[in-house]
Formats: sequence, C-alpha cells, structure tokens
Amino acid sequence: MYGKSNTVHVRYKSAAVRVFYFNLARNHYSQHNPTPPQPESDLIGVLDCHFHHLLLLGSSQTQDIGLDELLSLTFEQASKLVLGLADRPYAMRGALFLACDRALNLDPRLGKALQDLKQQLPNPDFNLDGDEWQFKQWWQTHGISWTEQLSAAIIKYRQIGYPWQFNSQQNKLLKHYYDANRLLVDCLNSDCYVSREVRQEIEDTLLLPMAEIEKCQGA
Repeated sequence: MYGKSNTVHVRYKSAAVRVFYFNLARNHYSQHNPTPPQPESDLIGVLDCHFHHLLLLGSSQTQDIGLDELLSLTFEQASKLVLGLADRPYAMRGALFLACDRALNLDPRLGKALQDLKQQLPNPDFNLDGDEWQFKQWWQTHGISWTEQLSAAIIKYRQIGYPWQFNSQQNKLLKHYYDANRLLVDCLNSDCYVSREVRQEIEDTLLLPMAEIEKCQGA
C-alpha cells in the first residue's frame, strides 16, 4: 500500500491516497474472497474532501487513481461472472472499455495489454444491443483464462490486485487498524488543542509502515 501510493503523482493529500489503496487491497474481490468487506471512504472524505468527491463522481481528474479503481471494478465484475454471481457482462465490459481508454493515455503498455484482452472478447465493440448469448457461450470456455490474464496485467503494470486471501481474523485486524486511524483523525478534528506542527506530523504518518514512522521521527 505504501509503496504503491508513492508511485502515483497526484496533488491530493498523501494520507488520503494511502487510505484509497488500503481500501483497494482490503476489499479485493476474488474466488478466494467472494464477500470482501464493504469499502469505507469516509476517512478519505475527512482527510481530503475534494479527492473524495472526485472519486464519487468517477472523474478523470483522479488520473492514475481513477484508472486503478476502474481496473479493480473490471476484475471484480469478471470474477463475479466466473463464480456465477453475475450473469450479464455489461458492467464488466463498461469498466474494461473505460479503463482501456484511460490506460492508453496514462500507461500505454497497460493500455496495449487491455486492448489485447478486449479484442479476445467476442464482438469486442459489443453494446447493449449485442449478442449476449454469444458472449455467455464464449465465457463458459474462456472466462477463467481471460480473468487470469486480466489479473496478471493489473499486477504487472499497476502493482494492485494481489490475491492476499485475508482470513477472518486478519480482516478484523485490518478493520481495527482502519478504525484506530479514523478515531485519531476525529480527535484531531475535535475541540482538543493540538499544535499545527503536531497535527501535520500525525496526518503525515497515518497508515505508514512502522519503519517509515520511525524514519520520520528520527528526521
């Protein structure tokens, strides 16, 4: 999460970006995690309301982060089709096409990989009036392999979507960790007095690995 958040160059608060990637990892959808926790975006909103609003609107201004969100949604919808939890391809195709268009501008190598995946689909320019039956027949034979290729491309070019396979205890610990950070931010925004310097130091170290926090304290 920390390493990935450092690779995106956006003008939003670093802590809010780390929260976004924390949620993306924790809520990753796969056959090993078919019921991930519901994403929580309230902490992003508290830290950076402008960034939060752009995410809710799906704005292209979110750049790399918006691309990663589209890729995560594409993989989620493809996984649901594989598991039989969805039977219509529109959401997956829509997210894929948007991700492909954005990737061609932001990450051309990924854009090419997504374009190749798009061309594998039957009737790649498919729309709501297309042949849904044809897609379902194709998906029964090729869906698992296609989804694995999508996952490999996302991991290779964006370093997200790893199959962490958190167990219930680990998910509880991650939830406690998130809640503790939210409580800390709520305290900063309450009536208690904290100097501007201390407030900034706390915000700058939210969701950082312990080694990075120690570096900040030793600087």
